Amino acid sequence: MLERCGAGRLPSTASTWWNFTSRAVCTVLSKHSQLLQTFETIMDSPEFDDDTITASSGFINTLKSSDFMFMLLSYNQVFCQIDILQQKASDVWFCKRIVITFTQTTPT
Repeated sequence: MLERCGAGRLPSTASTWWNFTSRAVCTVLSKHSQLLQTFETIMDSPEFDDDTITASSGFINTLKSSDFMFMLLSYNQVFCQIDILQQKASDVWFCKRIVITFTQTTPT
């Protein structure tokens, strides 16, 4: 169903691997409208059972929630910085500049 609505596949996650969580956040953010379309298609289709339709309704409510979107955008911004730091971990001065810039530009 995800492929049919253009959302593709979602990456699996592991509780101890930041990069998997980062990829999941980026995927949900970049495929937000396709995910909504997928869950709306499920709700409108008679071929799905009640549990699937109820779960889809919950996902739609979550994806449309302003709190969820705020957290999704916030985590995406944080994970982008973490990804940069992980790639440049051996360059201490570069990492320090990124952290300082991030803390100065992030609203509190």
